[in-house]
Amino acid sequence: MSTYHKEQLLAMSPKQFRDVIRKGDWTDGTTQIFQNYAQANLVVVPKDYAFDFLVFCSRNPESCPVLDVTEVGDPCPRLTAPEADPRTDLPKYRPGLKQSKAGVSAS
Repeated sequence: MSTYHKEQLLAMSPKQFRDVIRKGDWTDGTTQIFQNYAQANLVVVPKDYAFDFLVFCSRNPESCPVLDVTEVGDPCPRLTAPEADPRTDLPKYRPGLKQSKAGVSAS
């Protein structure tokens, strides 16, 4: 449960908000926060599939926009938020879980 009100969050910069998430003080989604900033889903793919996925996204830019691509082993999005770390800055990031239409399951 969040310890912040929406009005407090709207007064923050995205970097300040990521700090709140890092501390565990915000665990809800982010779709209603920072509507004037680009928001996207995180997709992590094995290196063997990365280029094919990038081609797919480039051919479908409206449904799969690519905001940044990281180097192998480097989780930080250097172009869009160089100080960010998706492992700690995404409130609903759950590594090791596989998303499906039926929900989330352990992989």
